Amino acid sequence: STGHTILLVDDEADIQKIVSKYLTVAGFTVIQASNGQEALAKINQLRPSLVIMDMMMPVMDGVETTKKLRSQEENSKLPILMLTARDDADAQKEMFDAGVDDYLHKPFDVDKLIARIKILLNKRHSE
Repeated sequence: STGHTILLVDDEADIQKIVSKYLTVAGFTVIQASNGQEALAKINQLRPSLVIMDMMMPVMDGVETTKKLRSQEENSKLPILMLTARDDADAQKEMFDAGVDDYLHKPFDVDKLIARIKILLNKRHSE
């Protein structure tokens, strides 16, 4: 185990299942949420090392959730990696303005996802 807990936020059950499996095999502990509201509650309760969040979700989307997290002192530095099906410059700008650290387009390569996670976690520990 890496000792790191990752919160995976996605409203699609199949993505949750596949990504959780790969992250678990890579040595991470995975907790799940299906929308931003649920994610906020779990972050404040369980304090994950990193959040992987879908951009488009019901109830509260990834951008709004990221903004809320960034406005909270204790979550201002929490690494957030966004998953998005959108490939336009507006989406990119929206994500970075909200405060995400990195993003990947769907469909994504799981090895690439794990590599990006490791980079973000290492960066956080060296700060």
